[in-house]
Amino acid sequence: MPSDPALACPICHKLLRDAVKTPCCSKTFDEECIQTHLLESDFVCPSCHAKVASLDRITPDTAARDRVRRHIEEEIAKSVAPVDLKRKTPESQPQTVAQARPVIFRRTLTDLLLSLGRVCTLTGASEGRSRDNL
Repeated sequence: MPSDPALACPICHKLLRDAVKTPCCSKTFDEECIQTHLLESDFVCPSCHAKVASLDRITPDTAARDRVRRHIEEEIAKSVAPVDLKRKTPESQPQTVAQARPVIFRRTLTDLLLSLGRVCTLTGASEGRSRDNL
C-alpha cells in the first residue's frame, strides 16, 4: 500500500495504475480492478452500488494519474544511493579508475512498481503480466 492512501485502489489496495473514475460516484479505481469487478458483478459499482451502463462510461482520472506519477518520481529520487564524493584513499594507495568514479544506483520505474507491490494477479486476459510487459 502506498504511503498516501489516496493513491491506493479501493479494490486491491495497491498503487493506482491507470487511474479511472466511475460515472456514478466519481470514485477513483485502478482501471483493471474496476473493469474486472464490474464484469464479475453485473456492472454494479463497488462504491455506491449503482449500475454502470458499460465499461466505456469509465473515464481516466488525470489528476490521480498525475499524483501517482509524482509519487513514483519521489520514490525513485529517494532510492538513489547517496554518492560519497569526499571519499579519499591513503596517499600511498593510488586510485584506480573504478575507485575514483562515484557509483550511483538507480532503480527503474518498473522495479519501483514491482517493489511497491503493484503487480496484481488477475484472471483472464490480464494473466501472464510480467516485469517485461508492465
